[in-house]
Amino acid sequence: IVSAILFISIIIFFMGSSGYVPPPNRLGLDQVIANPKSFFYVFTIIFPAFTGIAAGLGLSGDLEDPKKSIPYGTLSATLVGMVVYFFITYKFTMNASPEDLANITGGNNVMTQIAAWGPAVPIGLAAATISSALGSIMIAPRTLQALGADKVFPNIFINNWFSKEAPTSKEPINATLISCAIAFVFVAAGDVNFVAQIISMFFMVTYGAINLVSFFEHFAADPSYRPTFKSKWYISLVGGIACFWLMYKMDFT
Repeated sequence: IVSAILFISIIIFFMGSSGYVPPPNRLGLDQVIANPKSFFYVFTIIFPAFTGIAAGLGLSGDLEDPKKSIPYGTLSATLVGMVVYFFITYKFTMNASPEDLANITGGNNVMTQIAAWGPAVPIGLAAATISSALGSIMIAPRTLQALGADKVFPNIFINNWFSKEAPTSKEPINATLISCAIAFVFVAAGDVNFVAQIISMFFMVTYGAINLVSFFEHFAADPSYRPTFKSKWYISLVGGIACFWLMYKMDFT
């Protein structure tokens, strides 16, 4: 239901028009408006919008065929997301001036002004937020539960506490409680941009670690490492290095 609402909201946005007529050289570099913020600062803020692509990794225990669903699901989600973002950017370019796009003060919402039905945009934003929240609240506790079950933490009490699950539904009880507590702390901060930077760092560490593990496994001769989806070692290496390089470019501290 949430995904359907989000999909309909995007369609309504594309159906609308602001009446703005772009100049012939609208796509030229001379139309770029100077922005005091660096590219990497803006990248840090918007990056969490693209972090749902790895949701399948955290739900591998609930998937019927994870070795097939995870690679194809992740790659297809990345491709679809890139296509949608590209056309949204193009829609903005053709329906709003650079000045309007740069001016986000005073409650100005260019997307609402372009959409065929303005309220569809905040409804879609709510659906996107709920979707991300549901994904995170399902994935994070299961990850903590798996870490506890594998005795990753140095204390046996912590491992047993995190690995505890409901007797019938097998839901991670304690891991869910601590995940909610961490979420409330960041919500209480009240600064969306600050929270976005923290989230970007966590995901960059995750993606970088996945790439480096894949790189090392190519040469480790680990008998348990038998991926059905083949990749190249140099792709994993470049991906890992790029993730950690981006972290330092986004915010060194």
